[in-house]
Amino acid sequence: MTAYRSVFSLAVLLAFPGRAQEAPRARLSEADANAIVERALLFIPAVAASFDGGVIKGERIRVLMRPQMRARLMAKMVVPPAQLLSWARALAESELDHELLLQQAVGAGYKPDLPAASLQLEKRRDAMGEELYRETMAMQGVPEATVVRKLAENGAVNRWIAEQVEPSIALDETDAKAYFKKHRKEFALPRSRQLWHILVAKRPKAPKSRQRLLRRNAVEMRQRIAEGMSFQSVAKLGSDCPSAMNNGNLGLVSEDRLNKELRSAARKLKMGEISGIIESRAGYHLLMAGAGAPGRKLGFGEVKEQIMKQLQGETAAQAMERVKQRAHEAAHARVHIAAGKE
Repeated sequence: MTAYRSVFSLAVLLAFPGRAQEAPRARLSEADANAIVERALLFIPAVAASFDGGVIKGERIRVLMRPQMRARLMAKMVVPPAQLLSWARALAESELDHELLLQQAVGAGYKPDLPAASLQLEKRRDAMGEELYRETMAMQGVPEATVVRKLAENGAVNRWIAEQVEPSIALDETDAKAYFKKHRKEFALPRSRQLWHILVAKRPKAPKSRQRLLRRNAVEMRQRIAEGMSFQSVAKLGSDCPSAMNNGNLGLVSEDRLNKELRSAARKLKMGEISGIIESRAGYHLLMAGAGAPGRKLGFGEVKEQIMKQLQGETAAQAMERVKQRAHEAAHARVHIAAGKE
């Protein structure tokens, strides 16, 4: 099922993706931060969006933005004006979509279930713990009752999508086969090898004298192995790789998971052979090779389920966009906040 969410999602705080920047000012008092936030949000009009029979008030958008705006200011961080505008518009669009989809869901008989939403929130509260829950609720900027109502409305929309919208999406094996044929090269297993690994990690902040010692450590480990100490023992005692806990055993590793330096070395090693010192950005490496498995193309039967899930997700998303577009057109919906320029 393609889950629908409005901007109210208790699991994830409302997060604006703009890059935070240092604000060239001393730490603000909470009162000063509140005043600055109110001035910064004055650009939001009284009516942020409209549709036949209703409006999204600008205050509804400001309520959502205030908590995180305050948090950024208190942390000496600001959002550039263009991104602030884009943020506000995105929220207005999201709230508008929510209202229009909810209208359709309720019209089709899917009513919000407040008791179920309240129970859902209680379970989330228990899982998060009281302190984190309160912090999260504070960042929502609205009373708990509003969050419960929104969760209930989202639930109604999700049930409508699952039972009325998604069943209308017709996909069969023919679609999957066509996709498989078009993207045949994507469905292959790369060559892989059993590998053991030793790493002496670089310390970028260490002095040059220490850096030279790190390479010497790797050379000494290689020498111990040459003198008869097992690769596994040396890895366990001296490797910085997490695989040291498993005697350096990385298991069967596909070549595409290795960085270019290790990939090149691994391809040249014969079974049981140990590499020389390999330098990468991470540090100095030693590899020991085990049995290899050749790469191969995957058959349709091996990837059919994967393709079907991917196509269903893509088709469902496209269907939802069409549903929203038709709803916007039918309701003469408009967002009254200009699009920001990045």
